[in-house]
Amino acid sequence: MTLGLYHFDNRLPPENSPAFVIQASALPALVSELWMPKLYIWTMQSSLSVKLHSRFSHTEEEIEQLLLSPIVDGLLSPTFVGVLPDASISETWAAKLRKRCIGQYDAGDHLCAEKARVRLYAEAVERYTMAIKFARVIWECHLQCIREDKGHDLGIFLWLLSADGYASRTQMLLNKARESQPEGLEGYEQARRNAEEGIAFLTSHKPFGKPDEADEEMLYYISRSKAKLSFRAAMACQGLGHRHAAVSYLQQAMLYEPESGARIQKRIDDLLAEESEQSKDVIRNPVLW
Repeated sequence: MTLGLYHFDNRLPPENSPAFVIQASALPALVSELWMPKLYIWTMQSSLSVKLHSRFSHTEEEIEQLLLSPIVDGLLSPTFVGVLPDASISETWAAKLRKRCIGQYDAGDHLCAEKARVRLYAEAVERYTMAIKFARVIWECHLQCIREDKGHDLGIFLWLLSADGYASRTQMLLNKARESQPEGLEGYEQARRNAEEGIAFLTSHKPFGKPDEADEEMLYYISRSKAKLSFRAAMACQGLGHRHAAVSYLQQAMLYEPESGARIQKRIDDLLAEESEQSKDVIRNPVLW
């Protein structure tokens, strides 16, 4: 079994390799230690991912009881911002993990964000990677309290926070790619994929629990966020030489920010006037709102 702890309030790069290995019999001691004050303040700002790799000679029920019960049934178990059970864990135990290990915090605590203040674009990319991961954890683990905060649905603010994270990370990837010319194509590719991931994610996560809760001001902010991400996706496509995809994204940006229509239309006209290089202008459908 792998337990992944991702701490959101630090400036260290994320590590994907295992930090240490312990025996299953040591799990109760580990869980109790994480509850102690010196580490509990850390777990409260972290997410916990859980994945089972092999059952060995045990049944599914036996291996889950053996490895997960120390976490769920421990007398002194820590809580986390979010708990993300892998598909290898049954829904029954996944529900137990979420119920026991997700901390109960005020919804407003989840909606705080700040711009990355770093000197290097690569560092900013990592900070916004963390911001996106944090937002996705909140969507998965705290949406109900966000929707019902003191009688108000704060989902719109979570949606805008998520949109800003994707747009900011895309911009930092664009800046990094421009700085790396002529080897920046991989950076433009990362920027396009990040923007498209954001569009797909935000399209599948609604800002309002009920459509009639939307007001004109909030709809305006949503449209501006969509326009910003589409425009940055267009810049990534243009850097890659994906002219037709860039035009599609610019048309979307113009749709959601009509007041900038003249400026965006000029960009579209300039792109259409260029002679495309067939080796670059590959056919890859854009991800649209």
